[in-house]
Amino acid sequence: MVKQKSFKIIWDQIALDDFKEILSFLSKKSLQAPAIVKNRILSRLEIIKTNPLICETDKLKDDSDKDYRAFITYS
Repeated sequence: MVKQKSFKIIWDQIALDDFKEILSFLSKKSLQAPAIVKNRILSRLEIIKTNPLICETDKLKDDSDKDYRAFITYS
């Protein structure tokens, strides 16, 4: 069996702050929503660690740098 390579996901501070802010906002609306959203995003990241190419390149980053990927789980 071939061991799959796992990539490292690095959160910048802005993304981490945004993530926390979203979860905080959701906690004011629902008891279950923050956990559901958090688990869904973290689960998606686990999949992306093994195959980052399933996500498109981040359009907000420099076009020459293809190391940054983006995905949408909930709008």
